[in-house]
Amino acid sequence: MTRRGTDCGAAPLTAAGAVKLGLAEREHDYCAAHHPELPASARFGSREQAREAGLLGGRPPLPRPTDVARELVEENVGALLRPYFRTLGFDVVAGPDGLELLPLEHGAVLYGESKEGVVKASAHEDLGAQMAAAERLFDRIYGRPKQQTEVSGPDEGPIVLDVPADATEKSAKAALLLQQLGHVDGPGDR
Repeated sequence: MTRRGTDCGAAPLTAAGAVKLGLAEREHDYCAAHHPELPASARFGSREQAREAGLLGGRPPLPRPTDVARELVEENVGALLRPYFRTLGFDVVAGPDGLELLPLEHGAVLYGESKEGVVKASAHEDLGAQMAAAERLFDRIYGRPKQQTEVSGPDEGPIVLDVPADATEKSAKAALLLQQLGHVDGPGDR
């Protein structure tokens, strides 16, 4: 029986069970989980007992893959940004004040292949690769710019909505409402 007087479904304490828990040797109306004379730490299934059981050990919860990936990225941010900055002509190194950029001789350069199949580096920088690296960095850091689309009618005027004579009553009401709100011009307003 619970403290509220409802039956919890568990058997009430017997005289022998009560003695083991430090209670008087007699039959009780309450089970071990709901007995009001027992301290919360002694009642099985109590919040305190669950908290203590959790502190005792058991299998720790497995980390989520996204948490592991986020932790790896945050711990190795320099290694992940390095290819972008090398393309731009800088190397990322750990300095006394954190990560620093050191200029390289050049960033990404163009490569060409001779008729014999020999690949040679050009003296010219690959501006396309450098711009792509810079754009990717800006997109990651500041987000992509929002793109908006404006829809208008002829000559940048309002959209004209022609309601056919056989239109349903709902579409006619919707067209009338849009006209009243000034969102569209009616057929007679042209």
